[in-house]
Amino acid sequence: LKMDYGGHDSTYHDNMNVVHPYDGQNCINVWAFDDTNQTGPCVEGPESSDDCDHAHHYYNNTCALLTDVADGYGTQQGVTCAADGGGFNPDAPARMAHMARNQYYTSNGSAFLQCPDKDHLASLALLQSGGIELGSTEGVLPDDDTLMGW
Repeated sequence: LKMDYGGHDSTYHDNMNVVHPYDGQNCINVWAFDDTNQTGPCVEGPESSDDCDHAHHYYNNTCALLTDVADGYGTQQGVTCAADGGGFNPDAPARMAHMARNQYYTSNGSAFLQCPDKDHLASLALLQSGGIELGSTEGVLPDDDTLMGW
């Protein structure tokens, strides 16, 4: 999901992405949406009971990274995930894409989101501690035959 041009309300779900080395955007690349202007219809999706926030929805996807783990599985720009004193920033979820129930596969089994930019990596565990990526998993890349079978 690449939504860095000012759009909102995008839903991307039930996809398989195999990422080759390219420009580091990988499976998801989004900017924070201005949560001060919450008007208009909300998108349908797993969080449709939430207040209308025009956030992007990214769920039930499989992302296999054939790139360096340090590239992260994606980027959430414009939001700082880590709090100053450690832990997850409690203000971040209101401006982040709604991400849940995704599967991430990397060479070492660890998945990271670049947040707020390509210089800061947030682990899946850190994101989940703040209510982001609930139900998502990380694992070691399977062999090519398994990937092709998906």
